[in-house]
Amino acid sequence: MKLSMEKVKENLHRRSWYNRLSYGFFLCSTLIGIMVLAALVIDIFMNGIGWLNWDFFNNYPSRKPENSGIKSAFWGTIWMVGLTAPIAFTLGVGTAST
Repeated sequence: MKLSMEKVKENLHRRSWYNRLSYGFFLCSTLIGIMVLAALVIDIFMNGIGWLNWDFFNNYPSRKPENSGIKSAFWGTIWMVGLTAPIAFTLGVGTAST
């Protein structure tokens, strides 16, 4: 079965229209998700900023909320990222270059 140039142009025009429609739909979906995420982050920041002080960053986790902090979690995250990033970068570059 042979396609005529008219049929090819018609299909191309329809595909172009679907492409623009899909692009707009996914762009709007992404922007709505980003706006909801921004609203949640702003709400969390506005409600939680009053609770932040130096003790929160300098104390270890505790059962008592007024004494609890994130010192061990923060330094554990720094260690994990500090060790994982160079290893992953080295293996990634080494794998890509072979």
